[in-house]
Amino acid sequence: MIRKSFVFLDGISPKFERRIWDQGINCWSDFVEKDSIKGISKKRKLKYHKQIEYVKKQLLSDNIEYLSNCLPNRERWRLYEYYKDECVYLDIEINRMNNDITAVCLYDGYETMMFVRGINLNIRDVKEVLSRYKMIVTYNGASFDLPQLRKYFNLDFPQIHVDLKPLCARIGLRGGLKEVEKLLGIERITDYEIRSGDPCKLYRLWKVTNDRHFLDLLMQYNEEDTVNLKPIAEHVMKKLSDLAS
Repeated sequence: MIRKSFVFLDGISPKFERRIWDQGINCWSDFVEKDSIKGISKKRKLKYHKQIEYVKKQLLSDNIEYLSNCLPNRERWRLYEYYKDECVYLDIEINRMNNDITAVCLYDGYETMMFVRGINLNIRDVKEVLSRYKMIVTYNGASFDLPQLRKYFNLDFPQIHVDLKPLCARIGLRGGLKEVEKLLGIERITDYEIRSGDPCKLYRLWKVTNDRHFLDLLMQYNEEDTVNLKPIAEHVMKKLSDLAS
């Protein structure tokens, strides 16, 4: 989808981008090879050729910072297909009594990496794992997960960040993560929140009782939150791409 994008060009709005697509221009090569494009002067078109070539070079050299900033926030999802094999899905749990992070789960599409407060949760290891990836995918992470991690660990996130919550809303999937899972028919093994309330209590119950069952349940719950982000992302990206075709 990124090679079909033109909103990074000076003065090109999403509405005007649609007019470009409607002329049968479906990629950067089409744009450059087309003799003329309605609404764009020849002089302006030549300027855009240079911009396209520059963005192409940044993509090939994985200039993540530039790519993340050249697209509007709501359009960064267009980089997902290009970087989906180098992205990590992220979800955290916190103790709402003191806002301490109790668990961080990372999932690269193949395996999960779990960090739990009091066991292995530390800035060095979380930062090292995150540094392996070029994209972070969350659900409501722009408002919750990433700000919490910044505050707790003073972490920077140079990666491209794709927040699925506003993207889900764009295609009619509104609500929290659990509501979206239900709408998409994604089943969960761990239904602690539905049965017993706040899953954040699990960490406190583990600390008070030292019963491993509560810790295992917390980790399983956090892991499902994270792993389920992938099928949601795949569904959302397909829907948004279809809307752009």
